[in-house]
Amino acid sequence: MLKQRVQQKNSTGEGLANLTKALALDAGYSELLRQLDAIAQQPDPEQLRQLKGKLASMENLFKFRTKDLAQTLGIAEAAVRQELDLEATAKTKDFVTASNAVNSDERGDGDRDSISKPYDWEAGF
Repeated sequence: MLKQRVQQKNSTGEGLANLTKALALDAGYSELLRQLDAIAQQPDPEQLRQLKGKLASMENLFKFRTKDLAQTLGIAEAAVRQELDLEATAKTKDFVTASNAVNSDERGDGDRDSISKPYDWEAGF
């Protein structure tokens, strides 16, 4: 069904890209679970070490992305409050100020630097 949907002429490039990312992420997770189950059945120290590295990489990737999403959410909430002429709460103001300081230090020139973000080579994003 998914293959037919992707092959439809009206499928957008963006939809295809999102689907590909989601499938790659799910496949990586499923494969890691399968490999861990196999090690539980037939212990292999070297394989376990390798999988611990993959798990640590995956965990760091998700931590970074969650932090980035939370910062962007705070900025979006502040913008909506400002648009609606609502006074931002102290927490939102602090969050946005801290977020801007962190982002300006990381970016330097004010643009998002995609090179500095973690990249999952297996998932392709």
